[in-house]
Amino acid sequence: MPHDHHAGTALSVGHEDRDLAERLSKGPDAYDFAATGTSLADQGALSVRAVGGAGGLVGGLTARTWGGLRGVGMLWVREDSRRGGWGGRLLQAAEEEARRRGCDRACVSSFTFRAPDFHRRHGYAETGRTPGIPGGAEDVRLFKRLVQGVARRASRGARPRPGPPGRSRAAPVRTGRARDGRRGRRAPRRAPWLPGPR
Repeated sequence: MPHDHHAGTALSVGHEDRDLAERLSKGPDAYDFAATGTSLADQGALSVRAVGGAGGLVGGLTARTWGGLRGVGMLWVREDSRRGGWGGRLLQAAEEEARRRGCDRACVSSFTFRAPDFHRRHGYAETGRTPGIPGGAEDVRLFKRLVQGVARRASRGARPRPGPPGRSRAAPVRTGRARDGRRGRRAPRRAPWLPGPR
């Protein structure tokens, strides 16, 4: 583990550091909350699980919500169930729950060798790519409006919900207030906005 000392501060490089990761996960909150008008109470976790008759996991989806935006963390379906429509059912269930929580838009990131075409078939539009993924692949970012007419309402002067700051992977997430006034579930602590491609 190399060390560098400068002006009384030590710099060390190593492998996984769970304590450091936990501390850093809380670091940007104050800045992000001020920039977006959100708070810790505006964050939420979301999960969808598909379980077979024998109790085995068929597939699942994890996501975070923040400021009316739902971001998928992971979406996985067991290989022998991938032609049965389970991925679409999981995604649709997560979108319905996100709408119930007040979300009007959704995003996801997927490597080119995984599922960008799956997301496109479900109404997601590509917003950008990051090259340099091993094997010559790219990280594809996709976006979808969950509620039609949102852009039109915003252009008429309605205040749009805050979106992610420029660096979406480090931004906190939130659970919005549903249209019926119910508050979504509060996340126990902040997690990365999009921990990695799905």
